[in-house]
Amino acid sequence: MSDKPSHRGFCHGFRSLGGGIACFLRISMAIVFLYAGLAKIGDTETFAWSIRGYDLPLWGLEDWVARILPVFEIVCALALFLRPLRRLALLSLGVLCLVFLFVLAQAALRGLSVDCGCFGAGGGHEKTLPEDFDATDIALAIVRDVFFLGALVWLYRFEVRMRRPDGKRDPGGRAGNKQESVCGSI
Repeated sequence: MSDKPSHRGFCHGFRSLGGGIACFLRISMAIVFLYAGLAKIGDTETFAWSIRGYDLPLWGLEDWVARILPVFEIVCALALFLRPLRRLALLSLGVLCLVFLFVLAQAALRGLSVDCGCFGAGGGHEKTLPEDFDATDIALAIVRDVFFLGALVWLYRFEVRMRRPDGKRDPGGRAGNKQESVCGSI
């Protein structure tokens, strides 16, 4: 009988806690960024308004960012399901989270009342006016993005450990280790 898993797929065949965590986090991050992109793509004008609230020197590019960013989030979320693009998607989403954290932190430090715009107008809330938002909203968005960044970094490290530089599986999780795979086909 073969030691290889009988199914190949997105999360099939993992035989370790790390593989299960990776599968859960990968699906979770894909859902989060897919939802975020889809929530904003239908109303780019409102998203552009949210971007303007941060009072950043974007030189009038807010509308362009509001149209491109949701598409980028959707593409990266879907790329998490494609093994050849997974590391690039994780890296891209990680950088995006760092940018989000910088933007949120500068807004908090400047005392701005802004809609984070993360999940469409109102950040998924019924808030619509700048005065409806307070420091708590920004602080929660920062905590959420730190969690997302941590999950993305963990996933990226997991992906690197599970692949050798030549693109083949690294059975023991470290290049050169000859142990049997502990993660199946994740």
